[in-house]
Amino acid sequence: MSDTNLQTSSSAVIAKILTLIGTASADDLLKLSRTALLLENTENDSIEQAIDSRVQTLATNASPEELSKLGRSIGFMLEPDYSVVQGELIPSQTNKEGRFLSSNGSNDSWDGVTTKNISEISTDNPSNNSVLKYDSTQSKFVPTNLWPFKVETTLPVSGNLGDVVIVNDVFNIWDGTSWISI
Repeated sequence: MSDTNLQTSSSAVIAKILTLIGTASADDLLKLSRTALLLENTENDSIEQAIDSRVQTLATNASPEELSKLGRSIGFMLEPDYSVVQGELIPSQTNKEGRFLSSNGSNDSWDGVTTKNISEISTDNPSNNSVLKYDSTQSKFVPTNLWPFKVETTLPVSGNLGDVVIVNDVFNIWDGTSWISI
């Protein structure tokens, strides 16, 4: 059904809202402004001016609860201010596998990881299956083996902090005092 088929009834409700606003309580004003919102009349100057006038009259002696209702009555009549953003939020990722998104403050780009200073990275030779891990005692990134983990039939008595041992398909990590199953 076309919205124009409801124009006559919508106009009748709007006219009645306008006659009721002048004597409405805070409760009634809230209901009337919600009805105007539902009928998409939030930009109706006559309704806005009538609500504004009634809120000013009621606000002078209103309780906190009534002020809340008056504020919501005004809120129903306010049109949200939308702005359209065009473009991409994240630049295209096509053919950028293995790269990291970075920015110079003006432009985004997909690059590798860069360091400002080679002293931030250990010069120890990495081995297969190793990654760089930050070591706060050396204040630099150092190569660390992730795999293979030690596979054992029983847990060793102790280990080094962060050691991982697999026993019966269960990962265990040494926390510095004991093995914890993870």
